Order: sequence, then C-alpha cells, then structure tokens
Amino acid sequence: MTDQSAARTTFFDAALARHLEDIDQLVILGAGWDTRAYRLPEDTRVRCFEVDDARTQKIKPEMLAKAGVDATRVTFVSADFLTEDWLEQLVKAGFQPDRPSFFLWESVTMYLNRKAAVAGFTTANVPVR
Repeated sequence: MTDQSAARTTFFDAALARHLEDIDQLVILGAGWDTRAYRLPEDTRVRCFEVDDARTQKIKPEMLAKAGVDATRVTFVSADFLTEDWLEQLVKAGFQPDRPSFFLWESVTMYLNRKAAVAGFTTANVPVR
C-alpha cells in the first residue's frame, strides 16, 4: 500500500502520454493539488482545464504563483460535483466538447455519494453499470 499512490500516478501519466499527441484538451476532474498539467512538455499544444471545488480553485493559483509555477495554460473551473453540472461549468470556461479531449478523474469518486458519482459518469456519456 505504501507505493499505491506513486503507482497510480505513474499509470495515469503513462495513459496520458500515449494520447497526448491526439488530444487538444486535458480535463482533470477533482484536480485538487494535482500537478500533472504543470509537468506536461513545454511545447505541448494541449489546453488544460482543472475542475474542483471553488475553495481549492481560489487557493491553488495563488500557491502556484508563490512557488513560481507557470499556470498560464491551465483554466481553473469551479464546480461542486455534489450539486453542480461540472460539464456545464467546463463549457462556460471555454472547453470545446467537439475537440479531442482526455478526461482524468483520479481518486475522486470515493469522496462523493453514489448519486454524484453516477451523475459524473452519465454527464460525460460514459455508461455506468
């Protein structure tokens, strides 16, 4: 269990790397303190969206600026997965649903109730079983 977090990150980083050339947008749902968007190659043309709670989305850009991290290619989108339509918020922030995109929802659903988790998948037209 001590290596679970690192293994998970490595797995998702590899999945994104396999598709990076084929996408225009990266959406990190429940981004929290995730740094994946800031570790992408500098020459990437991928536009990044980080979706999370408004409190995190207010503090994170400030912390990144204090740390000297360039966050100019990231759009911070506030959405409460329990009460809001995150896809609607994402589109309002400039996400283009018709463009090739990679969605990453890592380690978030365990913090949601079943209704919110199912709504997250069905909003994105992912079949839920």
